[in-house]
Amino acid sequence: MQEAVDSCKEAFQTWRNTSIVSRQQCMFRLQELIRRDMKKLAENITQEQGKTLADAEGVSRGLQVVEHACGSASLLLGEHLPNVAKDMDTYSLRVPLGVTAGIAPFNFPAMIPCGCSTGFGCW
Repeated sequence: MQEAVDSCKEAFQTWRNTSIVSRQQCMFRLQELIRRDMKKLAENITQEQGKTLADAEGVSRGLQVVEHACGSASLLLGEHLPNVAKDMDTYSLRVPLGVTAGIAPFNFPAMIPCGCSTGFGCW
């Protein structure tokens, strides 16, 4: 586990400076790869977790999470609220957090991990 965290910390030094557009392109590529390898992913889930192939084909739920994330890039931009009060504007910045972890139950082996990595600002 420590090796994985250390590797992520190292990658974060570059990733945090990656533009939102480039991150979005990575998510589109992930979407393509999941779509292309859906059967292979389902077979792996069947072997690793003992799910029936029909249940393991729920990989499509993970794909849906990634598809949603592809359209969420604008949510990473932060916001600006002018004239909140006299001579006062407010703004928020969204910045990469760094290494995070998600604990996923076994019953949705593709959907939950995809959500952890995309839905919580980790991309």
